[in-house]
Parts: sequence; C-alpha cells; structure tokens
Amino acid sequence: MTRLSTFALLFAFLASPVQAQDSRSYEGISWRKVSEPGLEVQGGQATGVLEAPMDRVLAQVRDYASYEDFLPHFRQSRVLGERGDRAMLYLQVEILHGAGTLWAQVQVSVQERGNDRVVEARMLRGNMDGFLARWELEPVSESRTKVKFTLVADPQVPAPGSVVANQNEQFARQCVRALRNRLR
Repeated sequence: MTRLSTFALLFAFLASPVQAQDSRSYEGISWRKVSEPGLEVQGGQATGVLEAPMDRVLAQVRDYASYEDFLPHFRQSRVLGERGDRAMLYLQVEILHGAGTLWAQVQVSVQERGNDRVVEARMLRGNMDGFLARWELEPVSESRTKVKFTLVADPQVPAPGSVVANQNEQFARQCVRALRNRLR
C-alpha cells in the first residue's frame, strides 16, 4: 500500500460522519467539556432526557449509598452523615483501568431552583487537587426529566490536562447513561 493511499484511508476514517457524531452525541445523550471557576482542569458535562418523573430521578440521585451499585468505576460510596438537604460522603473511584484509585470525602447539598433541583458535591479532602460533581434536574413533563451532570475531577497524577478533561467528559456521559439504565 502506498503512502498516499494509507493517508487517504486514514483521512476517510477520521472524517467519517459517524465518528464526528459519536464524539458529541449518542443515544440521546450529548456531552462537552466545561470549565468551572476555581478548578484548573476542564470537566465534562453530559445531558439527556430520562423517561422518569422528577421525584423518582431525584430519589435515585440522592441514594448516595447505591452509587457503587450502578455508577461506572465506583468502588465505594458511603454516607458518613445526612441531615435534611446536606450529606457527607466517602467516595472511591477506580481510574486508569484499575491502575489507580481516587478517593474523596465530599459535602453534598441539594438546592431548589424553581421547579429544578441541583445536587452538588464538593471535595473536602482526598487524593485530588480538586473535585466537583453536580446533578441538575429539570422536569420536562410529568413523566420525563432533563438531567445534566457535570464532573470536574483533578487527580494528583502526572497526566496532561487534555487526558484528564477527556476522562471527565467520558465519565460524565457514562454516569448519565447509567442513571437512565437504572431508572428503566
């Protein structure tokens, strides 16, 4: 195979419409990279509409102890304390295909914004330089809920920011998909 034909095949593969579509939206879930004030790395944000009422989605998101049962890469999710709309959690997540583990003690708060609900977790301590996870829930109808999940994890590993950002984006997408599958 000549150098030119190899290049042409590679270009055709990379430029295919399926490849471009898969990188931004798939199975009703769209995703993108985002920046959050106070955190150095880019995070990931995924959005999808779930076929479940808001109360059911919120109850599942607030069932923090079950995260290890359905969210990908979670190894532990323990509730250390909970009072009203606040909770303290210990989370452990596998990274790099099991080569490492991230852990954090996080403070979770639930806020009402009109009909919407926001569940946000911020790291108090852990083996990361920063961590934020935010579920934003918006009722679309009585039986459907728009879910937006933002994740910014800045692990203390020697990796380029672009690699960390891609992992945050991928994990955000996987979490929305896992929540949708859990509620089916």
